[in-house]
Amino acid sequence: RCALFAETAGWRLSGEARFGAGSTESRLTYDVRCSIDWRTRIASVTGTNAGNPIALRIEQTGGHWFVNGAPQTVVEGLADIDLYFPPATNILPIRRLIFVPGETVMVTAAWLAPEFRLAPLRQGYRTLGNGQFDYVSPDHDFHVRLSVHPSGLVADYPGLWPGEVPGGSLAPGP
Repeated sequence: RCALFAETAGWRLSGEARFGAGSTESRLTYDVRCSIDWRTRIASVTGTNAGNPIALRIEQTGGHWFVNGAPQTVVEGLADIDLYFPPATNILPIRRLIFVPGETVMVTAAWLAPEFRLAPLRQGYRTLGNGQFDYVSPDHDFHVRLSVHPSGLVADYPGLWPGEVPGGSLAPGP
């Protein structure tokens, strides 16, 4: 589950993901705060991954990234965080970028990989209209067609997130 909130200084995306079973079960909560132009400012990920505790505070200031205070030069200058486990963070480039029908827009995100480290991840988005986007990750030879709600939230990510987005407007901030 996830929720999107409009805040005075930007946007907040908060959610929870549960996946796996038994000793490989993961229960993670996340909170991503963005500027008004959808650039990541702060993200947190907490919970457990296969029984191991996770507590990350990811910050981006002026293109400089930090995880729990440690500099992350490998993702220097990037605008977006992409958490590997929910499709919710796809909203950041979808809301920030300008799309021309039929053209793919390439970006590189600061990807929180399954090992819980940041790495650059090239991504491409192409709008097909009617809330459909082709998404490609050439670094992983991956392609999927996303169904996107008018808010920008991914409503369906085949093989990962069969979801729905209730209502038609953004919720006020908590």
